[in-house]
Amino acid sequence: MGSHWQERQGKLTLVVLLSVMLLPGCAAVERPPDQASTIRPSGLDPVFPAQARCPAIASPFGSRTRYDGSLRPKWAFGGYHGGIDISLAEGTPLVALAAGTMVSKGEGGQLEGIYVWLRHSPDDTGLPYWVYSKYQHLESPSALPIGAKVAAGQVIARSGKTG
Repeated sequence: MGSHWQERQGKLTLVVLLSVMLLPGCAAVERPPDQASTIRPSGLDPVFPAQARCPAIASPFGSRTRYDGSLRPKWAFGGYHGGIDISLAEGTPLVALAAGTMVSKGEGGQLEGIYVWLRHSPDDTGLPYWVYSKYQHLESPSALPIGAKVAAGQVIARSGKTG
């Protein structure tokens, strides 16, 4: 992504990638051989607390263009956007979308920045499959250790402009 998105109206972008894994009982974080057959909408309806502010999606999943109308590079995911960008002020608290476990965190390259992965098991969500959520472009690494249990709505990191 780079600096072209970082300067847009003084706002920052957060990528949230939701990947639903249709592998009942699977506890490992691994990419199945045929990813296209395992990514599905959850069918869940979001429920937000009364005080929640829900900013608009700045760049949807699968978009071929960036926020400014320019085409995404073909070398990255075939030119398709691999996440959902939501513009937020730097330092905005980011909360877990559901109960789960911190399974990975680190710093990627230009398209990713500082990130965290959460794993949401069927016991956490009541769904018959595992759900993974990824938060990118964070301000700094999450203070939560790998293996930490998180509750829905718990602050896990803060938005940033890394990557």
